[in-house]
Amino acid sequence: MAAIWGMVDFSSKSIKENIEEKMMDSYKEYKIDRYDHIQEENVLFSCGHVYINRESEKEVLPRKEEDIYFVADAIIDNREELIPKLGLSPDVTDSEIIWQAYIKWGEESVKKLIGNFSYAIYDKKEDIFLLFTDHTSSRCINYLYDGNIVFFSTTYKGIINGYEKDISYNYKWLAACESNSSADMILFEGLTPFEDIYQVKCGSYIKIHNKKLTQIRYWNPLKEVKALKFNSLNEYQDYFLTTFKKVIKSMLRSIDNTGIMLSCGLDSTAVASLTAPFLKEEGKNLYTYTSIPHPDFVSHENKFYITNESIGQEALKEKFYNVKSRLIDCPQKDALDRMKEHVKILEVPLKSAVNLTWLEEIYENAYKDGCRVLLKGQYGNSTISYGPVLAYVWQKMLEGHFRKAYKQLKYFKKEMRVTKKNLLQVFFSQLREKIIIDMSPIKDGYLPIEEIKKYGIDKRLKECIKKNGGSIMDSKKAWKNFIYAPEVYQHLSIFDTKNGLKNGIVMRDPTKDKRIIELCLAFPIDCFVINGKERAMVTCFMSDILPKRILDIKNRRGLQGADFSFRLEKNFERHKQEINNYLESEKLNDYLDKEKVYKLKEKFKADISNLNEKDYREMLVLASLDSFFENF
Repeated sequence: MAAIWGMVDFSSKSIKENIEEKMMDSYKEYKIDRYDHIQEENVLFSCGHVYINRESEKEVLPRKEEDIYFVADAIIDNREELIPKLGLSPDVTDSEIIWQAYIKWGEESVKKLIGNFSYAIYDKKEDIFLLFTDHTSSRCINYLYDGNIVFFSTTYKGIINGYEKDISYNYKWLAACESNSSADMILFEGLTPFEDIYQVKCGSYIKIHNKKLTQIRYWNPLKEVKALKFNSLNEYQDYFLTTFKKVIKSMLRSIDNTGIMLSCGLDSTAVASLTAPFLKEEGKNLYTYTSIPHPDFVSHENKFYITNESIGQEALKEKFYNVKSRLIDCPQKDALDRMKEHVKILEVPLKSAVNLTWLEEIYENAYKDGCRVLLKGQYGNSTISYGPVLAYVWQKMLEGHFRKAYKQLKYFKKEMRVTKKNLLQVFFSQLREKIIIDMSPIKDGYLPIEEIKKYGIDKRLKECIKKNGGSIMDSKKAWKNFIYAPEVYQHLSIFDTKNGLKNGIVMRDPTKDKRIIELCLAFPIDCFVINGKERAMVTCFMSDILPKRILDIKNRRGLQGADFSFRLEKNFERHKQEINNYLESEKLNDYLDKEKVYKLKEKFKADISNLNEKDYREMLVLASLDSFFENF
């Protein structure tokens, strides 16, 4: 794994000597183990190595052979498949696999790779530049091309420093990000917060030849994946478990220990329950990290949420004896602590700052414990644990299978002990939401309506809500779009790549792996709801694998960061002036609706006991935006 950066000047025979130093300067905040670069004539290729697996220290990057330059940030998961095909030794580095694959198969070689990667190639003889990212853009890579020079970098700042010309904010990206207070940042795939800097889209690469830039999407599973048809649910179960185990095992290549961010939910528990036995075979422990509330926090949780998820660790340790657990309570910290540092590292205005308190603590503890690979199950709701009963019912009804829909509802009523009246109320409520799209989050936001109209944010948001799915009553098409979600991949890649570099670790999510995404797209909805049991790929197919205590949690979900407003209120005096400074910021008020910002500022000046979670959440979003304006 690595950070990579560089440039090619197609119009000159030389580049400035200090370009490498300027671009490298953007990486000084990250945990880089070794720096290497090649700078010759009109080419600069650089690499900041991070040692993750046994082969990492042997990486020779960047490299040049016969006028072809190459640099990579990569972990390849299908090594066992590719090594014999390429005639390589078992201890070969990941970048060598990519290089040899390119030499043998050319641009098409990217389709044969599985893993987390980004890499650049410049063929000087043919004057062709290529920049690739993996299927889900898990390793973000950015570029700027002005017709003469191409810059590429894992960070935006690397490009900004190297280009040496003013690069303005991309106000279309900012408008999309700041139009509402949800955690979502990406509405337009490929755009970044900076004008003329783009992120390579998931499953894509760019090609510059004869000074013309072309974008090539080499993977679109919605177009490519065909339905898998087996004769029984047992066959689907066997195929799923075989694939999921293979995916997880391929990710366990840490040079030392392996950890996982564990909640009491199905997804991370599913990953942990398959990982622990694999590590036991190697005589290793699985290190788990679970966020829990502040010791003084008194939860007023409703029946749906579990705010203290320590039950997840307890249940896992009862079933697997090679589990070492850490409960992360961050007693003195809150979401405003290190806000500016987080924004500087991630290079975006944050909208999920409520989680950074405990996430950063987990990353730091994982590194101290020697965990260079940190697993998670973040994307599982879209893949392995999808399965709302109403989605099954709605899809069967649209297909004309009313008897199957009715039968599943009968099973569900019995399983969850709900009444027919309650089910019908929820069904018609969901139906209404499909017809009348709620746009109030935009109206309640702080962005002036002129900015929303200027960039067509409301129109784009409506398109996404209709298309992308994620409700409890998705059509088949919406469900598929929920599984394959390029804007979500881009969002996650920014956090996973840069937080990983900051802490010297790599985040791996088996539930977002290409093989799992393709499997879920190929399976029928009948595998996701079985005999009234929702999320059936985990609750039914893995019922003998997960701890029973977790499977018994049927109608509740874990809630991380439930105490974020409590923490801020507890530390309010420490942050009082800081909050005021954020909300009085000239740049912030010039960009946002001044009247709305003023009203929020006055709330924080009055009795803080009247503040609610929404007020604190909105303050954090604005504080983060101001930190972004200040840093960049």
